[in-house]
Amino acid sequence: MRFTKPPMALPALAYIATYQIDREKEGGVKSASAILKELGETYHAETAGETSVTVGLDSFEVYATGSEEDDHRVFLLTLTPKTKTDPPNYVEEQGVYGPYITRFAEHLPENPVSIFTLHVRHVTSSEQVAAVLQRYLGRDGSRVRSSGTVNGCLLATLHDEAFTVSETLRREIITLPCHQDLEQAKRLFWQVLGDMTSLASHAGRLNRLRLTHESMIKQIDASERSTQFRINEIFTAVRRPLEQVKPEESEGMLREVTTLFSSLSILASATRRDYVKAQSVLRSVRGLFDSWNEQNFAQYPTNSSAEMGLYENTVAPLEDFTERVDALIAQLNTVFDALRTSVSIRQQKQNSQTLELQLRILNSIEEHEGLLKELTWAVVILTIMLVLLEIGRALHLLP
Repeated sequence: MRFTKPPMALPALAYIATYQIDREKEGGVKSASAILKELGETYHAETAGETSVTVGLDSFEVYATGSEEDDHRVFLLTLTPKTKTDPPNYVEEQGVYGPYITRFAEHLPENPVSIFTLHVRHVTSSEQVAAVLQRYLGRDGSRVRSSGTVNGCLLATLHDEAFTVSETLRREIITLPCHQDLEQAKRLFWQVLGDMTSLASHAGRLNRLRLTHESMIKQIDASERSTQFRINEIFTAVRRPLEQVKPEESEGMLREVTTLFSSLSILASATRRDYVKAQSVLRSVRGLFDSWNEQNFAQYPTNSSAEMGLYENTVAPLEDFTERVDALIAQLNTVFDALRTSVSIRQQKQNSQTLELQLRILNSIEEHEGLLKELTWAVVILTIMLVLLEIGRALHLLP
């Protein structure tokens, strides 16, 4: 994400929230521009535009912007102190800045799929980075999961155990733009913030895809064994001799296999479509990380390598699920073909038996017709003989 007219200030905190857009259920839900306009009216905006608004709130200046793209919506809030103060540490900062972000977030949509929070501090030299980071985090220093330098900014991502269980993917990132010139540090920071906004959007979309198919994956986990067992049962029944399988039994199995095949095909189609979407998002994330050319800091893995691993693990169950459903469908195809062959052979056998019976009836009819003809001729001859006898008696030719 790139900002057309970002404020020329270095904020103390940046909050990025991504939301899923359901076009079919959106209805009267406000657009990003409408929400920003509402924020400006509520807090008497100092400046307002189509895509951003800046308001003064107590001793802070809040910049808000938002955008909509495809099936997601992203909002960015930055909080900048109006007067320079000694920066509090990480723990104190939660109590100072948290309430302001909460107040603004109440105007945003509900249930974000991702929230990225950047805690920003300016350092003038690379030698200061480690000391500032340690002083800022204090006892929470052990929470650093990954870190690296991107475009002159140190990014240190903290551990978040909720990544695999929460419906909202959360990231807290300590951001230290490093440059002696404050104006240059601001420019570096806003460039990195644009990338982080894009990353938050991508991460939110991947998290949403994971949540969408989580119940399906659990369902297939629970039913895969029973489905496999039933497939084996049907396949065993199909291989029995035809005379041992009743016609109604074959019809029942055929209906059952057809139902299973249809259900799994629909499931596989939906999952494969979302898996393709996830792969497309992963390519965008990989391209973004490649452009960073991130440099290691201290003993931690880089943010790009750690995040990429997590996102790939998020998508992996979709790929696994698709392969497992495809395997079941392939087996059902085999059973379905065997059932159709069995039914076809039965029909051919029944047709053959019917044809044989018809031929026997025809032969029987022909035999009876021959006998009937002989009897008819015998009756005709006997009748003629009787008539001749009567004529002979009448003419006294016979006694």
